[in-house]
Amino acid sequence: MVIWLEKEHMLYMYVYRMVLSDIYNGKYQFQDKLPTLLELCKIYSVGRNTVRSALIQLQNDGYVIMQKGVQATVCFQLDSFENQRQYKQAIQDSRQMIIDIFETMEYLLPNISVVCLHRMTPEQFFELENKVNQFSIDCIKSEKEMIQELYNIYLYAFSILDNSLLNDLFITFMSSMYQPLVDTEDAHSELKRNIKLIKRTLKFLLKFANRQNDFMVKHIIAIMCKSNAKIALKYIDELCEDMDVQNEKQFVWVGYRNQDYLYVKVVLKILSAIQHQTYVKGISLPSIAKLSKKYDVSEKTVRKALDVLREYCVIETINGVGSIVIVDNHYDKSVLFNSPSFQENIKVFYESLELISLILPIMMMKVLESASYQELVSIKDKTEADSLLTLEPLYDYVAAHCNPCLKTIFEELKKPMGWNIFVGRVVHYSAYDLKEHHNEYFNAILSRDTYRLCQIVDSIFQSSLKTLQLHMK
Repeated sequence: MVIWLEKEHMLYMYVYRMVLSDIYNGKYQFQDKLPTLLELCKIYSVGRNTVRSALIQLQNDGYVIMQKGVQATVCFQLDSFENQRQYKQAIQDSRQMIIDIFETMEYLLPNISVVCLHRMTPEQFFELENKVNQFSIDCIKSEKEMIQELYNIYLYAFSILDNSLLNDLFITFMSSMYQPLVDTEDAHSELKRNIKLIKRTLKFLLKFANRQNDFMVKHIIAIMCKSNAKIALKYIDELCEDMDVQNEKQFVWVGYRNQDYLYVKVVLKILSAIQHQTYVKGISLPSIAKLSKKYDVSEKTVRKALDVLREYCVIETINGVGSIVIVDNHYDKSVLFNSPSFQENIKVFYESLELISLILPIMMMKVLESASYQELVSIKDKTEADSLLTLEPLYDYVAAHCNPCLKTIFEELKKPMGWNIFVGRVVHYSAYDLKEHHNEYFNAILSRDTYRLCQIVDSIFQSSLKTLQLHMK
């Protein structure tokens, strides 16, 4: 139940941050009404209780007023002294989080952008060039518009991967960094300079991308991230001079907001019990109440898990008898692959795996450089202790040695990995098998041969992704 509460807390805080960002950047202004409850549920892919919790928190913090039967109304006005002080405090409390986000973007965006550029068709690259050419003072009148247009360029580039997680992660980055709301003559002069500089930089970037000079593309994007971080921190320090942190903010991202992974764990545990013949064909599973107690989850979660097992033709429920196991440790693949929920879960698994494949090698290069030999031995020992021989010990070590923003991302991406156990029983992974190359893998870890280690890890990921693609409709 603790995990469930943490999940709910993250969900409502995610919605809270996203709405608050829209209030700060002027999308929802003083006395504007927010979208309806149902519209907010649809926008953020969450339930009513989650949206209500977010709105109640926004009301408690003085941003909106809620009245029964009508939409929440924005009561925050930056022009007022009290609200301005509140805004400054929120910025100061977010300072370290913003540093972590910029550092994370500096790590991730160069490599991910290069992958996206490589996958672009000539037509898509031409469209990207058009978007950069339209980035001009003639079309942009405010800092808010400039930031939005810049985001749109990045989002278009990322859309090439067709990975909803990547797009969502970038939007969450941007919404977590509250932007300055200024409208002065000096600000407009600086805006013009910034637009010209950014456009010139983007043109250089595309020039090198066209020549497939990945080194320069990565270099330019890293410089842009560093420059933006420097500008943002200068703004924060000037705006919040002499203010202390009161409630330090943490980065919040919930990768699959409409997924409850507690039920997945129950599904996998029951399947594992069937595989090990704890539950055999023809036997009744324990009651819902007993399964709830056994797996430390709510009865609602158990019911959802049993629904999935029924859909996958693993069990059959008979009134007055209970849930009967109707398969042994072999599954009817055709039934599974024609199941809409199974297809959905493969997609969830695929998108998480794809994003991990882009992030893990980048962070491995940075983290393993400072790892002690004993820590490397520990990674090897933990891997050997697991009969499945997975990358999980390496993954966990890298995640544990990243900044809080990256840790959150790694934690969220790991949640759908439970499907690997299940999918692995019905899908034959070909090409690269870690069991056959474990000595080479261990030698690369212990010798800090990060180049070879990245090659091995990439081979495993690409093999898995190609196999999954064959089974995705």
